Amino acid sequence: MTGVLPAHDSALWRDRAAAAAQLEALGARGRLDDADRDFLLFCLRASDPAVYQPAALAAGRLAGDDPDLRAALEDYARSAGASLGSPIKLNGRRSARRLSLVLAGAGETGQSPPGWAHTPFEQPALTPESAAIAPADLANMMLALTRLCGAGRHDFHNHADALLTFMARTPGALRDAPAARRFAQLLAARATGGADMSGALADALAQAQSLAGEDAMSARLEALRLMSELARAVIEAPGLAIPALASAPEALRLAGQSWARRAGRPAPDWTAMEAARGGVMEALRQREALGDENARLACLDALTAPLAGEGEWRWLAPDARALVMHALIDQLRHDPPPPERAQALALRRGLLAGGGDLMSAVVLRLIALEGEGAGPLVDYPLVHAISDPALLAALAPARAQSGRAELIADAVENRLRNGLRSQPGFDPAPWLLLILARKPAPGVLAHLRRLCEGRRYESAAGEDYPLDALLARLAMLTGGADAPRSASALLEAAFALRAELVQETGDALALDDAVSGLASLVDESEAGGSASLILLMRAIQPARALMIAGPEPAVLTQDAGAFCDELAALTARMRARVRWLAPDAWLKPDSARAGLAELAALLRELAARSAPVLPAGLDRSVTQACETLAQRVQARAQALTRLDGAWQDGERTLTALLAAAGEALDGPDGARLAGAILDRLSPGVPLGAAHADDAPASEDARIDAHWRQGRAQLDEALKLDIEGPHWTGAVQRLWEGLMRAAMAEQHEGRVRALLLERPYQAIRRNPASAALMRAARLWCLDRYRPWSAYGAARDLAAGAGERAPSPLSALPALGARLAPLWICLLIGAILMLDFGDAWRAMAEDGDVRGVAITFAIGLGGACAYLFHHLAQRCTPEPGRARAGARLSVAVRALGVAGACFVYALGVTALLWLLLSGTDEVVRGPYASLHIIVWAGFSLFIGVFFGLVAKRN
Repeated sequence: MTGVLPAHDSALWRDRAAAAAQLEALGARGRLDDADRDFLLFCLRASDPAVYQPAALAAGRLAGDDPDLRAALEDYARSAGASLGSPIKLNGRRSARRLSLVLAGAGETGQSPPGWAHTPFEQPALTPESAAIAPADLANMMLALTRLCGAGRHDFHNHADALLTFMARTPGALRDAPAARRFAQLLAARATGGADMSGALADALAQAQSLAGEDAMSARLEALRLMSELARAVIEAPGLAIPALASAPEALRLAGQSWARRAGRPAPDWTAMEAARGGVMEALRQREALGDENARLACLDALTAPLAGEGEWRWLAPDARALVMHALIDQLRHDPPPPERAQALALRRGLLAGGGDLMSAVVLRLIALEGEGAGPLVDYPLVHAISDPALLAALAPARAQSGRAELIADAVENRLRNGLRSQPGFDPAPWLLLILARKPAPGVLAHLRRLCEGRRYESAAGEDYPLDALLARLAMLTGGADAPRSASALLEAAFALRAELVQETGDALALDDAVSGLASLVDESEAGGSASLILLMRAIQPARALMIAGPEPAVLTQDAGAFCDELAALTARMRARVRWLAPDAWLKPDSARAGLAELAALLRELAARSAPVLPAGLDRSVTQACETLAQRVQARAQALTRLDGAWQDGERTLTALLAAAGEALDGPDGARLAGAILDRLSPGVPLGAAHADDAPASEDARIDAHWRQGRAQLDEALKLDIEGPHWTGAVQRLWEGLMRAAMAEQHEGRVRALLLERPYQAIRRNPASAALMRAARLWCLDRYRPWSAYGAARDLAAGAGERAPSPLSALPALGARLAPLWICLLIGAILMLDFGDAWRAMAEDGDVRGVAITFAIGLGGACAYLFHHLAQRCTPEPGRARAGARLSVAVRALGVAGACFVYALGVTALLWLLLSGTDEVVRGPYASLHIIVWAGFSLFIGVFFGLVAKRN
């Protein structure tokens, strides 16, 4: 139906008045070229009545001489489920109103195209008992009849008179702004045609006075608006003047003066007013009395003065407030000040006037001051005339019962349609997200989706744009049904942020990681190129104007730059206090409690500051995330308080402290906190209650107490069902601390218990224990415990995923560890050759007793050396009998001494065999005596020097 909008016409949509004038000019032209036809059809589909109504009338006038236009209009009628061959049934839909005006435009010419109806709409039953007719349909009927009556179609006079009578006598029928305006126009048209409309005027005036008597502010505004329209009709058709006007309310007579001035006519007698004695009416009377621009500016200044604050506004009586609101909008709409004066006035009164749009800024302030009572100020001419998209977003109602929802949705759809058509690369998402930041009533988005459903939208390149799919995706952000991903990177970034906010508050993250992650999602400097809340705010909020928020107030007193800087500073303060979420924070309980209390407050402040300016849906995610984390932070603070209380009360056991921690042990933070508790209970820290007496405990008693309590904590920890690397690490550190303490104190039994008992197997096989396990293996070998060393080697292999060694490998390992002994025994045997002449002579002489004594001294000395050396490395644990410990040492010392004797005997026998051809050895029957005495000497010397070398 529509083609690409011509470049020379693409800017017309920005100026409604220019577009309407162009459409009127097209309607008066006899023929259309292709570009004008496309423009006409494009405007016909607009949502703005000021655009689609003249477009429909012009299309109807031209259709008879333009077959292509006629065909396009008939196609449009079929797509709307109607036919131009019969009067259009008005059903509340804009498409029906468009088609009825097309028929009215054709009727104006007096020659409708063949097959088209001569009556624009079906005449409804105009009785009090008839079904309610939509105000927009009534206004459309009156517009069509005004045009037809103005074109001299006398056959519609009766229809017009009946409709005027119905509207004037039906209570509330003229409350709607378009209905009141079209009623006044039709009234003036019939009066200009010579009809007597005094009765309809009197009834309408009575209806206005009835509205003025109601308490509701909205009714007062509707009464003033109706009076203004009636006064305008009388000025346009002086024959309408009736005697009752001279005694009409001052507001109506004042409106008559204003409309007479604007029409360039003298004020009629019925507009005469008595001199006012100050107040709003005096300012308005002075404006009309002087009539120049300075008077109008002075009046505007006086009218905007009460807008400075709540106190100034409430000081006025309700009637005066209603008059101020009506007079302000009336003057700004029909007598606007110069742009520079408008901006100056906005700055002086603290009004948001983006793009110089003072009228919408005033309406926004009035709605903020008066609430929904100021709703009648927002009408089609206002919302479609707003030049600043942010102000239009601010006017979106936040209450479900507001009547502005459809008005705002219409204006949004119209702006989106025009923007897509005229601006290359136009992305609707930023503005739609800004509207969601206003937290609009559900009806705004719902009505916008209904408007866009099934409609075709073209981009500036002539391509189809899936606006309905984008709106479905936008509705999903606010909790609507699932919708496919959109092509808008900004909208998808909002979804990504919402998903990450949910993830940050999940149970899978530790509390400090969750808070740090939330801060990164807020601060643009930490976003790392991805989306952040601040980046989103900068993308959707006005760059150099006040921010749009919701639900109330609609506008913040900060611009986006300053707001985002403050938000970044707030997240920096949050990061500085994350350290109090570390597991060891309870070591400084007072500082931790203060830091956590401030962190919880900062989280709630973040939600309170950011949620109002974020799109609906995302604001709830931010609020929920901040509140969830704040509650977790408070729970952590309470847990630290309980832990500190238990510790100060002397309840320094794992069971007591874990019980004090309570629910803080749940989730990923639980393992970290439990690990921190266990770390504090590790050996080396004063544990348990103080001694009853004043005598200090001995060193051995203190060491034994540490061991026993540490071992008890370790055994208790292994029974707990706590998982996580932090808990496992704490258990690992406790086992390592006990192992190192036992090794340092030379407590063999305790080392072997930790090294061999099954409950500790998982700890031993942890790769983190490998270094200590290797040290423990060597420690066992140094104490001649090869089987314990084998156990360590087996766990080392299992932890490394290697094959378990053979049990027999323990003996070679012990032998390798005793290498200094073997070397020194060999050296001792060699030294015998230089220093053993006396013992060689003893063997040659066959001195069996001397040889036996020498061998006994060598073997005994070696055993004594080994026993002493081993006894120094094996301290009996407290409570263990020393006799048993000594016996164990003696047995192992004798075993090593026996191995040394066998080795020494083998070495000396080998040397004897090698030197048997020389004079250095004894041959013959006493050769065995030489070997024995030689072995005794080597054993004595070798063991002594071997142990000295091993110790060093």
